[in-house]
Amino acid sequence: MFSAMLRPPRMLLFDRSMCRVSASGSKDVVTKPHPISNLRLWELKPLENEHPLERKYRLLRMQLQDFNQNYWVKHNTRFVQEREKFMQSHFGESSSEASVQSGARAEKMSEFYRDFLNKHWRAHFDYNWEWYRRHFSLLLPAFKVALLRLSRFVRN
Repeated sequence: MFSAMLRPPRMLLFDRSMCRVSASGSKDVVTKPHPISNLRLWELKPLENEHPLERKYRLLRMQLQDFNQNYWVKHNTRFVQEREKFMQSHFGESSSEASVQSGARAEKMSEFYRDFLNKHWRAHFDYNWEWYRRHFSLLLPAFKVALLRLSRFVRN
């Protein structure tokens, strides 16, 4: 059992191939949920005759998605590992073996969850700060792309 806890998780970083949707055409699509992060991604298709500003904006959005995805894969993996360890030490079983939850078990699990969040609050705070910063940095490129598309529309 101890050696199983020392093994690295199957996936620590995001792999786009796990969420890929086979769609033809030039439309953006939303992928199926990632098995670990539970997030759905946008598959951002390049436009025909994509302007360099549009390309830069699309790539920045994809980088932001990857950042978000990587955080939640790591967070959820860490949560499952710590929950398994907690359940083994307190109940002598894994979460897959757990059946009906009694009031005492539910209270113990709520304590675990509270402790888990308190233990990792700084990482979550840093993630949120970076997530907002990156979204804010997308405003100027989005505005430039909107003006570019408006000028195309007016010319046509």
